[in-house]
Amino acid sequence: DETHREPRSFLNVHLQADKPCPRCGNPISEVKANQRITNFFRFCQPGGLLKGMR
Repeated sequence: DETHREPRSFLNVHLQADKPCPRCGNPISEVKANQRITNFFRFCQPGGLLKGMR
């Protein structure tokens, strides 16, 4: 059984806080909680990570 491998685009912003988003150019956002870091596109990521953070 061969493992299915595709590029994981969701890792493109990992540890890239404050660098420009490749889609819209706005800074990549970062949230820290319980010693974990999450990076996300605040302005163009669908669904929003946290309500009211835009």
